[in-house]
Amino acid sequence: MALTYWDLNKVVHLLEEAARISLSMIEKPETEMKSDFTPVTRADRAVEAFMTRNLEDVS
Repeated sequence: MALTYWDLNKVVHLLEEAARISLSMIEKPETEMKSDFTPVTRADRAVEAFMTRNLEDVS
């Protein structure tokens, strides 16, 4: 198994941005049910999409 080394500064930046995204939606936490009947918020989806788009760039 190959080790992946991540750029810590990039990781911190991604986490800060994910927090900003989440906190920007805190006043109106729109919730829906996933197919397994667990709740998910609009903020959850937005952070997931952001991280999915950007996580590969940290190595």
